[in-house]
Amino acid sequence: MIKLYFSHALQNEEGIVRLSKLDARCVTKAFEEMRQDYEDDGLFDEMIQFFLPLTVTDHELVLDSNEIHLNTEEKRRTQNQYEREIQTLIRENERIAEDIESRKTTLGRIKEERQRLFEELESDLKEIKTTRLTSYAREKNELEKKWSRNDAIQSDR
Repeated sequence: MIKLYFSHALQNEEGIVRLSKLDARCVTKAFEEMRQDYEDDGLFDEMIQFFLPLTVTDHELVLDSNEIHLNTEEKRRTQNQYEREIQTLIRENERIAEDIESRKTTLGRIKEERQRLFEELESDLKEIKTTRLTSYAREKNELEKKWSRNDAIQSDR
């Protein structure tokens, strides 16, 4: 690995024809062994990040036009699907907003009707109370007249 490090550090110097490549499994295995033998002070993770780019082969860097096209198509399909889902959610949101407004209107009418019925009931109760009080007052007057006649008859005897 040290040799590879110097090879990488000197890559632009004269005499270095090509960089050596590592197998990713070798890098992983080497760091596993180092972790077993040495105390990990957190540098192993940083060191492995340095070596991972050296595991990329020239073949992996070549971009296949078919693969690019497939990835572009997949991305476009996914984006179209998201746009359709967004439109569906927008329509659903509008429907819910209309439903809420309709329910608010209905609630307003119910409150108005309740208030009207309450006022009507209150008026009816006042009328009933007035009628009863008037009726009680008449009965009281009639009873008082009867009693005063009875008192007058008894006092005459």
